[in-house]
Amino acid sequence: MQSIATAGNGIYTNASDLTGLVDLFNGTAGNLVGIDHVDVTMNDGSFISHIAIDGLGNFVLPNATLFFGANIFTAVAYDTVGNSATAELILTAVPEPSTYAMLGMGLVLIGWISRRRIAD
Repeated sequence: MQSIATAGNGIYTNASDLTGLVDLFNGTAGNLVGIDHVDVTMNDGSFISHIAIDGLGNFVLPNATLFFGANIFTAVAYDTVGNSATAELILTAVPEPSTYAMLGMGLVLIGWISRRRIAD
């Protein structure tokens, strides 16, 4: 079994010693999906290379500020033999309900002032 896992760039864990499995899920000993590392281009154009991944291939990005319009994040994942795959995430900023409430109150205020001027 170990030779099959090694030939497929996988990881073999002996069932009698689960230390390797624990290390795998802690992100300290490879991963189940064969990803070596991930590089990400953030929405502001900054580049982050060799982002650590956990045993399932998940990774965490630092906080990012969303701008008006499309915010494009591009991730390139590299496997253990040098192949790569690219994925793109496009996000748009959505106003929060409090923003709409402020807009509505401002329009009501403008209407009230306009009506008051007409009445005077």
